[in-house]
Amino acid sequence: MTNQHYDHCDLETFSRYPGRDVPLLVAGPVAELARKAGFTNVRALEPWTSARVDDLTVTAAPGKHGVYEITFVISGGGRSVYFGGDTMLIPELRTLSDRFGPLDVALLPTNGLQIRLALNKQVVMSAEEAAELTAALRPKLAVPHHYAFTSGTIGDKLATKGDKNPAHLVEAARRLAPGIPVKVINPGEPLTVAS
Repeated sequence: MTNQHYDHCDLETFSRYPGRDVPLLVAGPVAELARKAGFTNVRALEPWTSARVDDLTVTAAPGKHGVYEITFVISGGGRSVYFGGDTMLIPELRTLSDRFGPLDVALLPTNGLQIRLALNKQVVMSAEEAAELTAALRPKLAVPHHYAFTSGTIGDKLATKGDKNPAHLVEAARRLAPGIPVKVINPGEPLTVAS
């Protein structure tokens, strides 16, 4: 859980898992919420710290959002995936390939979410910024996410605005990160990455 917003910290859904000992690797401020919800195997990660879950190593990387944010690099079996949560593009993220080696997949937020009530302050990277990060990281595959975020019909009109078109990352990556494929997947659709 990269932050405590409902779309990244859905403890109610996690509570449907059998038992409360499912491993939860979370941003620091989420740990207390998860423990209060009855979860017993909660580990708060700070940037550049890691935890093992079975055969996987999960390392927190920095992030920047409207609230405290971390992102994750998940490694195991000779593969690595970067999950960008809700982050803005910050300089530290450009070092991920140097720190972790080649990434197989980069899951990148792309909606450039802005808070209308805060003078359109941007709190999530845009598709153009995600393409810049794709060019810096050179993953084998980039996948846009967070483009389907909604704050509800009224909220979308009054509180937030963002780009809901994942094809904008495809277009931006063609210009800024040529040769790196971008795949748009639908919610619930599995992603298989060839060896």
